[in-house]
Amino acid sequence: MPPVIEQHQHTCLMHLEKLDLQCLGSFKGLCHGALPAELSMSLQKLKSMRFFKCVKLSSVFASLELLQRFDELEELSVDSCEALEYVFNLKIEKPAFEEKKMLSHLRELALCDLPAMKCIWDGPTRLLRLHNLQIADIQNCKKLKVLFDASVAQSLCQLKKLLVKGCDELETVVAKEPQRQDGRVTVDIVVLPQLVELSLLYLPNLAAFCLDSLPFKWPSLEKVEVRQCPKMETFAAIVDSDENQSTPKLKQIKLDEVDLILHGRSLNKFIQKYSEARELRNLINDHQSRMQGLTES
Repeated sequence: MPPVIEQHQHTCLMHLEKLDLQCLGSFKGLCHGALPAELSMSLQKLKSMRFFKCVKLSSVFASLELLQRFDELEELSVDSCEALEYVFNLKIEKPAFEEKKMLSHLRELALCDLPAMKCIWDGPTRLLRLHNLQIADIQNCKKLKVLFDASVAQSLCQLKKLLVKGCDELETVVAKEPQRQDGRVTVDIVVLPQLVELSLLYLPNLAAFCLDSLPFKWPSLEKVEVRQCPKMETFAAIVDSDENQSTPKLKQIKLDEVDLILHGRSLNKFIQKYSEARELRNLINDHQSRMQGLTES
C-alpha cells in the first residue's frame, strides 16, 4: 500500500489541463520557494490558466524553475490582481540552471486591470520563445511603460492581433535592447509577418509603436486603429527603406474613430500629418477660447 501512495504523490494533478483561480483573497502564488520534489510531475499538461481577483498575487511565475514546469501552456489570463508586479520572473538565480526556451506553446496572452504591474517579465528575455503567440490583449495596466523588447518582438512570428488599451504610462510598444558588451546589436530589424490587426487605444503617453532606430515590417497588416493617443507623432522611428512596402496590405486606418484612406501614403507619414493637423486644431481651439474669454470680459 505505501508504494501506491508514494506514486500518487509524485503524479498529483498530472493530467490537469485547465486551472481557473478566482476571488482568492489570501492567495499569494502557485508555489513558495522551490517546487517540492513530490510535485515534480504535476501540472505539466496544463494548457490554460486564469487568475481573477487574486488581490495578493505579486507574480504568476515567481521563478524560472517554476515556469519550466508549464511547457504546454497555451492560454494565460491575469485579470484584476491589484498587487501583481510582473507576470514572469526570468532571473537566473542558480549557477547550474539549465537554460531552455520557454512558453513555446503560448497562443493567447490577456493581461487586464493590473495597476501595479510595471513590466510583464522581470529579467533577461533571451529564454522566451513566443513564436506561437497569436493574440495579445493588454488593457488597463497603468504603470506599464514598454510592452516588448526587440528580441521578444522579433520572435512574434505568429502574432495576428495586438490590442493595447488604457495603459496610462506606456511610452512605446517595442523598445530596442541595450547594446551588448562586445558592441554587437542583437536585433537589427523586426518583422511581424502575420500581424493583421493592431489597436492602440487611450494611451496618453504613447509616443510611437517604436521610438528607437529599429526598422520594422508589417507585411500582413490590414487594420490599424489609433484612438486618444495625443503624444503619438510617428508610428515608428525607422521603417523599411521603401516605406510603402512596410505595410503593403494596409489601405486605410481609423484615427480617433474616423476611417481614413491612405491614398498611397505610408503609415508613418500619415500619422505624422495627422499629428500636425491635430496640433493645428488645438492651437485654433485655444485661440478661439481666449478670444471668447476676452469678449465675455
